[in-house]
Amino acid sequence: MRVWKISAGARSEHWKKFVAEEVSAFGAWDEGSFRNYKTREELFEKMKSYSLKERRKSTTSHVEAWNFYKAVDIGDLMVLYRKGAILAIGVVTGDYDYDESKSWSGERYFHVRPTKWKILDPANRKISQHLVKSLSIPPDTLHEIDNKEDIVEILRAILF
Repeated sequence: MRVWKISAGARSEHWKKFVAEEVSAFGAWDEGSFRNYKTREELFEKMKSYSLKERRKSTTSHVEAWNFYKAVDIGDLMVLYRKGAILAIGVVTGDYDYDESKSWSGERYFHVRPTKWKILDPANRKISQHLVKSLSIPPDTLHEIDNKEDIVEILRAILF
C-alpha cells in the first residue's frame, strides 16, 4: 500500500465532487487516455507539444500523470488536502479509466480511479507542521507520501 496526496483543483475546489462521485480524478490533460502511451517519455513528449500548441504552460508533470496511470494501485490511500487540513482520505477501489463525462465547472477531469472516500472534519483534525509541509510541498496534483511518520499520522486520522 502506498499513500498519495491528490489535489482536486488548484485550490481543491472540486473535492466534494471527488467524494460524491467516488473517484480520484486527474485533470489538465484532455488529449485522450494515458493508455495511448507506452512509456513515460512518450507521454512527456505529447504533453510538451500539447502545451506549445495551446500556448500555455502545463503545470502538470508527465511524471504525475504517469504515476496516476501506472503507479497508483488498488488499495492505495489518497489524501485530499487543502491549506493545512486533510479534507478526506480514500482507498482506491478500481483501475485507471478515461471518462469524458467528468467535467466540473468547465474543468476536465477525464482520468479517474474509483475511490471510496471518508470525509474528515478539518476543525477536529489538527495535523503536524511536518505533515502540512509533506502535503503542500511540492504544490502539485499528485505525489507520494513516503515518510513513515506522516503515513502513521494519516492512518490515525482515519481511525480516530
